[in-house]
Amino acid sequence: MLFDCPHCKAKCQFDSLDGQRRCRADESHQQGWLCLNCNGIIITKFTVPQNLNTALIFPLIKINPKIDIKKLDDKFKNDYLEALEDYSNGCYVSCVIMCRRVIQQSCIDKGAKKKK
Repeated sequence: MLFDCPHCKAKCQFDSLDGQRRCRADESHQQGWLCLNCNGIIITKFTVPQNLNTALIFPLIKINPKIDIKKLDDKFKNDYLEALEDYSNGCYVSCVIMCRRVIQQSCIDKGAKKKK
């Protein structure tokens, strides 16, 4: 099977591990896979009939920063990286909160007045 590997960031062939497992809570199925490029392991979650093209892949693919974070101050960098991680994991509300926090820290750092 061909997937995007969250470990080596490549589109790779994967070998199936063991068998499928069914979750009783939501009737979904999980399947383990081994990346033939980096030996990273992923888990797919799908519903029956098996449709791996729409399966969720865990761990979720991480979003890499589009800016050079080495130049960022730690008080901005940690919040920015947490926002990216939240977005990667589908936690959109907490992502927006962390983005707002980065903007707020930047404004305070630049000497913005507290009223507006």
